[in-house]
Amino acid sequence: MDKQIYDRIMERVAKLPAVDGGCWLYMGGCTKKGYGAIWLNGKQEYAHRVMARLHGMTIDGRTVDHLCYNRNCVRPSHLLTCSRKENTRREMSDAWRTALAELLAEMNREMEGGN
Repeated sequence: MDKQIYDRIMERVAKLPAVDGGCWLYMGGCTKKGYGAIWLNGKQEYAHRVMARLHGMTIDGRTVDHLCYNRNCVRPSHLLTCSRKENTRREMSDAWRTALAELLAEMNREMEGGN
């Protein structure tokens, strides 16, 4: 993991309590669609994709899905790589969203303060 980049992201993160979803909200730059954005090597990148890569997720050619549905969340346990098709399917499924929100809330209560 590139500690300097990680630290740069985390300096701009507001951690929500588990009761509020436990998201790590990136409070730095933001795109028009609400995704956290960071400049690296003269190029703007999505903060959640950078965080996923820093935590060993293979992101090339993949979508990094926010399991919590917060576009500016960078908490690694709230991110999942998937195909574009799967990402779209998840967005369309209210049952998936409800079940996942409940699971994340439970996980966050157990992991409060963890990764």
